[in-house]
Amino acid sequence: MTLKYVLTLKTTSSPHLYLDQLKALIAKDSYLLPATRGYLNFMKKTKRSFIPLPLQSEVLISPEHQCNLTRGLSPQLTEFNIVFWTDSDKKKHKEDSEKFINDILKLYSKMGYEVKEEIAPEDDIIQKLIDDFNAKKEKLAQLTTKDKWKNI
Repeated sequence: MTLKYVLTLKTTSSPHLYLDQLKALIAKDSYLLPATRGYLNFMKKTKRSFIPLPLQSEVLISPEHQCNLTRGLSPQLTEFNIVFWTDSDKKKHKEDSEKFINDILKLYSKMGYEVKEEIAPEDDIIQKLIDDFNAKKEKLAQLTTKDKWKNI
């Protein structure tokens, strides 16, 4: 069953998460949570030393599809970003699903968010979000291939 959480950044929290802060948050962890990997990948791709945090965001944790879906709600509505679970994540979830979920929520709390659980969407909606994401990813990959100008 998919779980839905709405995260609201506390007024006392910084609207930015810097790389050194993220490293401090995960220093004692034995592995990277899916959300942490997503943030680190974003920092690497954009060559930034910080991430602007949304004031409010939505997180869907889907054990059925073995992924986390996140999107910003405020200050602007953004599209869902998906982080698929690694084999290590799948193993951690299988061993103790409650601890796995609590670790994810604890990370968001450490980042300065208040976490509120809400009613999750139906599984077919989650599947459509994943399908749409994969279609966009595939289209982007096609546009960025070296042979894109071959047929023109």
